[in-house]
Amino acid sequence: MLPISEDIKKLCLIKQGLTYYCLHPSLGAKPHYLIVMNRNDNGILVFLVNTTTSIEKRTNFCNENKLPNETLVPIPKGNVDFLSQDCCIDCNSVTKESKSDFIDMALGKKNYQLPKKFVDLVSIGIRKSPVVEQRIKKLV
Repeated sequence: MLPISEDIKKLCLIKQGLTYYCLHPSLGAKPHYLIVMNRNDNGILVFLVNTTTSIEKRTNFCNENKLPNETLVPIPKGNVDFLSQDCCIDCNSVTKESKSDFIDMALGKKNYQLPKKFVDLVSIGIRKSPVVEQRIKKLV
């Protein structure tokens, strides 16, 4: 069997729907599930969304700002194996990370695959969001 180069291993970290439980500096001191939303890894940026259990807070934010319902994707407990409680994904909040910084953050972390049903709902939510940049919408 041929050995897999480190560069190839690193590129495999960036796949739509791959989810990592790790710290991110913009999300505070506790780890979050960060979900890669790029359809491919051709660019220099990785686009991430994260899960939150603050469902009521995110719902109120979306309602107060008249954001489309589709931009908040609920994930009830039991629908995704690696999520142990009800949560949601706010598709209005997409984090941009350089590929190299993301690889440093994700390398060695356990990853999970978000089911396609939810990846598709998040992609739709991002594209319907009036606050997400057009160039990002084209890449998810």
